[in-house]
Amino acid sequence: MSYGGRAQLQSQALEPQDCSSPPQNPFDPADQCACDGLTLQSCLSVYHPPRGGIGGPGSDFNGCFALCESDDDCSAPHACVKNLYGLDVCAPACRTSADCVAETCGVCQPGSYSGHGANYDDPSTSYCWYPGPCDATSCEGCTDGGAGWHQCSVQSR
Repeated sequence: MSYGGRAQLQSQALEPQDCSSPPQNPFDPADQCACDGLTLQSCLSVYHPPRGGIGGPGSDFNGCFALCESDDDCSAPHACVKNLYGLDVCAPACRTSADCVAETCGVCQPGSYSGHGANYDDPSTSYCWYPGPCDATSCEGCTDGGAGWHQCSVQSR
């Protein structure tokens, strides 16, 4: 599906497959079999689109995801949002600029993945920007983003 020039994956999460084979393309994500002992994670097989400028087919891979049904399932500052694969996951992401409260005038930058031939929505990678460079009055963990904006280590919620 495409929304305003951006595509949204229609991935179907499946039970993980055999993890013994490496990715078809060295730029594809590696399998995260058995979630390497992580807790509160679900290991699912999902389709990953090819990266922009590289081409070729996408591939299925086994990934570990902190699935959720609502924000109550996530620890602050995480929120329950869709990821690149269409799964509801806990991520430190903003939904709107109203979520960006580390400083005044925060702006939520929508997340995306630059795929081959399309940009895909990825709300789980959305982040907050704040006006001005870092200074003594800036938020905790301030990082200059250039062009007169900065980010904070604690973004929202």
